[in-house]
Amino acid sequence: MIEKIASFWTELRFRFLSFFLLIGSGLLGLIGTSDVGAIATLTVGVAKFGMSSQLLIILIGLIWAAVQEMSLRVALVTKKGLGDLIRERYGVSVSLFVFCLFFLSNQGVVIQNLAGLKASFQIFQLPWQPATVLLSLFLFIFIVKSSFRKVQKFFLFGLIISFSYVISAFLARPNWLESARKSFLGPENGHLFSVDYWFVTLAILGTIITPWSLFFSHSVIAKKKLNPHYFSLERKRVYLSSFFTILVIWLMAAGINQTLFQRGINNPDLSFAHYPLIPVFGQWAQIFLSLGFLGISIFGLLIVPFSSALVFSEMFGYGQTEENNLGKSWHFFFFFILQLTIAWFFLFFSQKSLFEITLVVDYLNATALPVIGYFLTKFCEDKSLLEASQNSILNWRNLLIKVSLGLVGFGILAVFLDKLIKI
Repeated sequence: MIEKIASFWTELRFRFLSFFLLIGSGLLGLIGTSDVGAIATLTVGVAKFGMSSQLLIILIGLIWAAVQEMSLRVALVTKKGLGDLIRERYGVSVSLFVFCLFFLSNQGVVIQNLAGLKASFQIFQLPWQPATVLLSLFLFIFIVKSSFRKVQKFFLFGLIISFSYVISAFLARPNWLESARKSFLGPENGHLFSVDYWFVTLAILGTIITPWSLFFSHSVIAKKKLNPHYFSLERKRVYLSSFFTILVIWLMAAGINQTLFQRGINNPDLSFAHYPLIPVFGQWAQIFLSLGFLGISIFGLLIVPFSSALVFSEMFGYGQTEENNLGKSWHFFFFFILQLTIAWFFLFFSQKSLFEITLVVDYLNATALPVIGYFLTKFCEDKSLLEASQNSILNWRNLLIKVSLGLVGFGILAVFLDKLIKI
């Protein structure tokens, strides 16, 4: 009996690892389904507008796949990070502007993750202020004596919790046809012309396509120094991960719709956040959510400041920030301490919860997307970087990106002006 169990576990582990090996470098795309921000933004957004909040989910998937493919091609050919290319082609002044936008976006994500830790401690009725400080000190020591490979293990918490939402969606037994209909036909009751509706939609875009993951994945591919002939294989991985990301997001939304929106819970807070997991974990759902928030928040608090350090070193030529050598990178320690300190004081003085700030943070993520998309399209159209034959292949994708990001930029501006007028 023990031998059969061991054999089953070995086979299961092999298939699990083989699946993620197939996804390869596209694995970072799954972060859009597996971080604190994604869970909180989907919870708040779907609770407000139901499945109509998923109106642009297919377009978001196409944008995500196209942006990743363009980034992949540029990284394989140039062997340089996106920050390096922006500095070399546009100078330090433009690099400073892009980095400030990037830093602001990343700071919001760090606040999200620290708010996730705060929520986790509050579920266990622990004082979050000293608890987060002590955990930050522990992480500091952990980084000094650790490597990025060990940090990546915290990502498994995110995968487990997002897959739990998917399983829960099936157990909640939503009306799948009705869910699909509302996703593709859009909102009712005049919400289509509501600024709040588009604010939520843009936040969902921002939680899937984050600036830090774009820069980070580009740098990872560039450092591999693969032959451009590997492009076809890597592109398949990118499209597979993009499809999988959008599918998981939609299934998570269907479960949240069934357990919150359909029950009239339109403004969820921490006391309702575990409801979508009840079909799987029953009375233990809140504890599981707390442990999940703890694990994925730790991952976010390590990876996001590292991406800030990575982009800083690329854009301003301060040498390489190696992911396998975090303990010797002063760039990382500087941004780790700075961004956690800002986040802690923000949460301490504002007393805001994760579910109160999450839409604003992911809206900020969305604002950076047109800027990054602009540089990627310019690099792909630059014949001194890419061969003419490669450019012609990307023409339709460039057009898709330009039109889509133009519409996104218009929506971002419209929402911003509306919010500004109401202040």
